[in-house]
Amino acid sequence: MSLIKCFECDNEISELALSCPKCGAPIEQIKKSNDFLVRLLMFVVFVVATEIGFYKGSWLIFFGVFFGLFLLLAIPIVGEILGIILACAFGIIGYRIGIIWGQTTGYVFGVFFFFSVLTVIFDCIKNYRIDLEKYR
Repeated sequence: MSLIKCFECDNEISELALSCPKCGAPIEQIKKSNDFLVRLLMFVVFVVATEIGFYKGSWLIFFGVFFGLFLLLAIPIVGEILGIILACAFGIIGYRIGIIWGQTTGYVFGVFFFFSVLTVIFDCIKNYRIDLEKYR
């Protein structure tokens, strides 16, 4: 049995509960919210690993970066610093996509990509740490 974080009130609750005892949010929505964040984090890591793998031309480097990023994101301080770096990289990608439609659109896309990825990474890191604290 593990603890999950309620998306409404940030209360730690058992995954076996039917709803959050503090705010009453149904457990199914909490699980779906956490699963969605993890999938987004996997997408971010996959895109970065794919770009590095194509750049270096090696599947071995792709898999090393893919699993290495997941391991580094689990380390408390390193994961937060790496999250900021990944968010900056996606901000640059967003800028380069948006620049097609003009300078201002590039800035908007860049800021949107940066904050979206930063939010996803920090939420996943926070939820992952809650699960690890149970085993200490």
